[in-house]
Amino acid sequence: MIVRHATDSDIPRILEMCGRFFDATDYAEVTTVDWLAVRAEIRALMGDGVVLVAEHAGGVIGTIAAALGGPWFNPSLTVAIEKFWWVEPQWRGTGAGKALMAALEEWWPEHADGLLMIGTPNLAPAALDRLYRRMGFRPWDRYHVKFK
Repeated sequence: MIVRHATDSDIPRILEMCGRFFDATDYAEVTTVDWLAVRAEIRALMGDGVVLVAEHAGGVIGTIAAALGGPWFNPSLTVAIEKFWWVEPQWRGTGAGKALMAALEEWWPEHADGLLMIGTPNLAPAALDRLYRRMGFRPWDRYHVKFK
């Protein structure tokens, strides 16, 4: 397995994985996906952030992406913000997810001078909290939502 920067030819496969990720979240219960916007976001991240893929035997089995931005209180502080991280279910436990995160952690110090932030979607939040803590992350912000 290798982890590499995504190319335009990887976008259809990344979109497939983003669809499975979306379907696994609670977002799928309240909204739909704007696939043209997602495609544009992936392309933008490939230029202004990072999109990485894990590949095995010529096939993409996982992806992770991050954007660069600044917090409201100091926009000059560049922060890397994870946008999505997905490994196909049959490849979980093989080290693919760990390899993707390791590659992101290698990338961000050269591109951001602040924080590396990773989100906790409403997808097994307790399990993700334990995983992120084992990886050296600590809780930072949390969202509470209200629906119409």
